[in-house]
Amino acid sequence: VGDGLDFGYAGGVYPAEELLGRQARWSAGRALLRLGGNTHTPVALVIRLAAPHQGRSTIPARICVEGICRQIELTATWRTYTFIVASHDPGTFLVEIQSPTLMAPDGRRLGVIIDRASLVPLIPQQ
Repeated sequence: VGDGLDFGYAGGVYPAEELLGRQARWSAGRALLRLGGNTHTPVALVIRLAAPHQGRSTIPARICVEGICRQIELTATWRTYTFIVASHDPGTFLVEIQSPTLMAPDGRRLGVIIDRASLVPLIPQQ
């Protein structure tokens, strides 16, 4: 998500920067990712996130894929989360990441840091 090759596939995020040792992006509280999912089989959403909010050990976040949402708790360090996603017609999946924000000294409202997101088929493609 932070490599600059995601134009048109990521919304609600700030430009990529070096964060926690990675090229990643801060969300603005509600980020949208469009991921390719050319499969009729179930897939797993694999997403790496962190939420280093000063004075808080965890931050609640809501991850929604095609309208099905899950509530998780994020920490200040990188963690990889995996969610099973039902089969889908070929095309794209819309992933939404919602979280509380904090005000940065530069005036940005920062939610969570997104490192990477991908869809992994659970049944090998033939």
